[in-house]
Amino acid sequence: MNETEVDWLFLYPQGMKKIVMYMKDRFNNTPTVITENDLLRTKFGILQ
Repeated sequence: MNETEVDWLFLYPQGMKKIVMYMKDRFNNTPTVITENDLLRTKFGILQ
């Protein structure tokens, strides 16, 4: 897993695939729109 700018948050692309596949199976392949897939970023030591 890759670290982000916050020490307790990690990149885990397989997690996105798992949740998308779960929703596909659970909700009978209903069309889904992913509106955000962002990272927590810091600037000057302050969370934004």
